[in-house]
Amino acid sequence: MIREAVAGSRATRFGRAWRGVSSAVAGLAFPLGGWWLGRSGRRADPARLDRGLAIVLPGIEGWGPLNWSIARGLADGRFPGAVLVHDWTTGLWPLFLYHLRAHHRGRRRAAAVAEMVADYRTRYPGRPVHLVGHSGGAAVAVWALEALPPGATATAAVLLAPALSPGYDLTPALRRVTRGVWNFWSPLDLLYLAAGTLLAGTADGRHTVAAGCRGFSPPRAARPGADGLYRDRLRQVGYRPARVGQFHWGGHLSCANRVFVAESVAPLLAADPQPVPGVAEPHVAVGGRLGSDS
Repeated sequence: MIREAVAGSRATRFGRAWRGVSSAVAGLAFPLGGWWLGRSGRRADPARLDRGLAIVLPGIEGWGPLNWSIARGLADGRFPGAVLVHDWTTGLWPLFLYHLRAHHRGRRRAAAVAEMVADYRTRYPGRPVHLVGHSGGAAVAVWALEALPPGATATAAVLLAPALSPGYDLTPALRRVTRGVWNFWSPLDLLYLAAGTLLAGTADGRHTVAAGCRGFSPPRAARPGADGLYRDRLRQVGYRPARVGQFHWGGHLSCANRVFVAESVAPLLAADPQPVPGVAEPHVAVGGRLGSDS
């Protein structure tokens, strides 16, 4: 019995290590896009939709291994609901700078995401719906919250290395979440969110170090009630060296590692956060509309 327990523990550790390493290696292949991952074309599982929805918004590279790792990490972390990867980009990763700086297009795509959230709330009242955005997708998540129709809310939003300026006014977005907004930032994200955004600009058009590298701060001309909203609904999670054990090395890509997502992000979205004892097979839909073929 003891041998079986030891063998099980070793298998669990090996499986975790394999998931972390394979996710890290796959993440480096993001310039290849997601063609080699396939597109399921499946409808979101109605049984899982009844337990919640997480909409994953990719970075400016579009559908690929980074956001696939985020989706798998949510499943590994026992997120009970359906996971939908919504590619808001053109689908052509060489146009990444266009995806980053085409502000009006980004706002239109965010409005479509807001419609998805409102539609889900109508079809499944009382069920949680979350937005998880990486890099440029985090900006789209914030804009989607702003675009929600009057009276509509999302449960929470998780911003992984957001490519927004630190002074971007989050007040309208914070008013549209019931649980809060988590911003995962790292001062080591220097290539993409310091040098990159200083040169190319952030999603909101500022040539500065992005909030994914230094965190958000209330804007100087803050709206009424902004201080309270920032204090009560914005959770800023800075990088710690201990994250290395979760295969997150502080950079822009490793915050999408499925082990890190499973152990540090998925529990935030659970109604009753639990430790992660093992792995669940993900049910991931890739597409643009809830419950429709992609």
